[in-house]
Amino acid sequence: IFLATLPKVKGEVQLQRELETNIFPLKIIPGMRAKAIESLAQDYAGIVVEAYGAGGIPYSEDPEADIVGTLGKLIATGKTIVCVSQCTYDGVHMHRYEVGQRALDLGVISGGRLSLEAATVKLMVALGKGLSQEDLAKELAEYN
Repeated sequence: IFLATLPKVKGEVQLQRELETNIFPLKIIPGMRAKAIESLAQDYAGIVVEAYGAGGIPYSEDPEADIVGTLGKLIATGKTIVCVSQCTYDGVHMHRYEVGQRALDLGVISGGRLSLEAATVKLMVALGKGLSQEDLAKELAEYN
């Protein structure tokens, strides 16, 4: 059933030896503080955010609770951030609700139907190959 939703392999399979392994999986939970994310992110090249449902990432006028704003600041410093869903099926649809759209507008990349683990490995490979955020977004678009 799941094989039907996977994209077709294009070209020859190649072993990717260069991986960026400093990727942090971040599960969004109620009450999470922005400062904790800022502290964690210093040691990582990228973050895979496991958001609520269709891609809900909290934002707030209160900087301490503004997770979207914090992710935007991290992206501005060169961090790459991919968003996936905590839900088992269907993935993120970040354009569907304002909270997801705000994150997209700040540069968070949609991981579509990818699991946390698959998005983490794809981010490791992409950063290892030196892909830009724009190229990674194009590559992941086939999973949306």
